[in-house]
Amino acid sequence: MRLRRVLAATDLSAAAHRAAARAALIAAGHDARLELLHVLERDPLSRLRALLETASPDLAERLREQARQALHTLSAELHQRHALSAGCHLAEGDLLPELVAQSGRLEADLVVCGARGGNTLRQSLLGTTAERLLAHLEQPMLVVRREPGAGYRRVLVAVDFSRVSPAVIAAARALAPAAELLLLHAFRVPFEGALIGSGVDTVTLTHYRARLQEQAHQQLAALAAAADLPAARSSQLVLHGDAVQRILDQETAQDCDLLVLGKHGEPLLERIWLGSVTRDVLFAAQGDVLVVP
Repeated sequence: MRLRRVLAATDLSAAAHRAAARAALIAAGHDARLELLHVLERDPLSRLRALLETASPDLAERLREQARQALHTLSAELHQRHALSAGCHLAEGDLLPELVAQSGRLEADLVVCGARGGNTLRQSLLGTTAERLLAHLEQPMLVVRREPGAGYRRVLVAVDFSRVSPAVIAAARALAPAAELLLLHAFRVPFEGALIGSGVDTVTLTHYRARLQEQAHQQLAALAAAADLPAARSSQLVLHGDAVQRILDQETAQDCDLLVLGKHGEPLLERIWLGSVTRDVLFAAQGDVLVVP
């Protein structure tokens, strides 16, 4: 993943300012162009026009101007802190389609959003429509929770050996080139519950788990070698159990400040993955999360 243009989607709340600050830090570190985008949502604006049309026909334009000024103020603050100039973009329409459209129009290599917002941004990004955004967004998406002080230092990269796993590792390295990378794979024995219910003994089940764990270790080592990960700044971990729980446990245990995982590109499975793993990690993670298409 080469970062030439970073897009920060902001609702102009304090939490969104954290995301913009992280986007600026990333852009400055990669000599990339920073773009700031705020979307005035069509439905609330239309309702406001209908309510206040007779009393204040120019109120909608005043709201637009207020948003423009807020964007330029944010741009000036980021310039002062990071010595870079940011493009300011104000769009109107339905939030998610507009985000996707503007991401393409601006040729963004990375989309950065806050995990919490002052209006509907949180619900849109981390609620029931998260799958729609992730399914249609062609770029990696970084969801920011923490106040950025410096570049990421320890990154947990969750892989499942699907075809996107090399891209997930590459994205982690591109976003955090100086960080230590921990590759994690969580596994379960296929039909493990059914095997236990059918009376398969503990010794046999333990043997199955050990075989799968050894195979996973070999696959992780092969992925690390193919990515040319430096041994001094990378490690690998294979754990038995639920993928979401293992990811969240290791985020805390390993003191990671960034989680990286793929959304998985198989069309038939994509919605299942987003519902069962990526969405749950996005909701429950303590730190920032990068989702790679």
